[in-house]
Amino acid sequence: MRKFGIFPKVFVYTTLFLGAVIAITVGLFYQQFSAFYQSQQMQQLRVNYQALYEELHDAVTDRQLMIEIAQRFSEGNQSFVFRLMDDGQAPIFLSHNIVLAPEDIGTRMIFTFGGYTLVAENPVPTLGDGGFWVTAVFALGIIMMVALVGAAVFARQMTIPIKRSIVGLEEEIKRRTEMEEAQRYFFSAASHELKTPVAAARVMMEGMLAEIGDYKNHPKYLGQCINLMDEQSKTIYEILDIVNLDGHYEPQFESVNIKAIVLEQVEIYRPMADAAKQELVMENDMDVDSRVDTRLLRKVLSNVMLNAIQNAPEGGCIHIYMNDFRLCVLNTGHVDDESLSRLFDPFYRMDKARSRKSGQTGLGLTIVKKSLDLMDMKFGLENTDSGVLFWMDLMEA
Repeated sequence: MRKFGIFPKVFVYTTLFLGAVIAITVGLFYQQFSAFYQSQQMQQLRVNYQALYEELHDAVTDRQLMIEIAQRFSEGNQSFVFRLMDDGQAPIFLSHNIVLAPEDIGTRMIFTFGGYTLVAENPVPTLGDGGFWVTAVFALGIIMMVALVGAAVFARQMTIPIKRSIVGLEEEIKRRTEMEEAQRYFFSAASHELKTPVAAARVMMEGMLAEIGDYKNHPKYLGQCINLMDEQSKTIYEILDIVNLDGHYEPQFESVNIKAIVLEQVEIYRPMADAAKQELVMENDMDVDSRVDTRLLRKVLSNVMLNAIQNAPEGGCIHIYMNDFRLCVLNTGHVDDESLSRLFDPFYRMDKARSRKSGQTGLGLTIVKKSLDLMDMKFGLENTDSGVLFWMDLMEA
């Protein structure tokens, strides 16, 4: 049975159970009803022939009178079947409609008196006769067909929720496996990202301790070591942010004004855009209320704007606007299709040398994805004729 699915197993077991119940029920019913039926038949024969028996008993000394009594009774009760026999079991009278049937068919009652025997018969087949078994098998077949249909319906109704539970468990196992795989990849990438600058700082410090070449210039290389440690500190804080978002943070939703939060982030990043001679444009159509987690939304906007400014060319434009309840950030530039599908992966950078130089950790868009997933918001990043567009669908307050 192991190679069969859930439905066949439930169906077979249910059918066997119903078959056993039906067999036991039919057996008990037959036993009890057969005895009751036989008792009723005998009782009816006794009632029907009691009067004849008493008359014959009173005339037991006159054989001819007994025959006349039997003749008169037979004419008055033409449906009754009986025979009167002497002490040698030779019949002295047979009712006109008697049929000598085998002894195992019908019901018989025997009255004996003064050497004579009155055999009263009911030729109707009993429960054990062939006709009864044909009917019983036919009825049992119908019952079994109904039981099979019932077993199929029951098995289907039982297996549907079981299958749903199994599918749910398989999906949960798959989700957890993917999550564990993603975590392994993330920590592997994180260890690599942290290892390289630490190794570089170690080399510089060992050179300074050994007074080798240019490393004698301690102020210069200590400053570089401090810069490396600052970069690593930023990376570590972002890693901690991601770890906190992975199942340890419960979003706190509230109604907030989108324009106020966006304007706050614009003012923070405007000096950076100005330094790169970029135009940072915010439309005035964002005065809407949305149901969001304010802390997560600030993280999203901060990382998206920083990413747009860092990846837009000098003299480019970052355009922030609303399209119904879709918040859009459009920056000048283009992303190749291969990189576009991987930008939300941890530590992924399109231009690693340029990204490191600009202080990008490769975790900003990963934080954006996890934050929006926690708030159950749809989002996307795509190339358009005007540049690279990031969008997210806000929830109405």
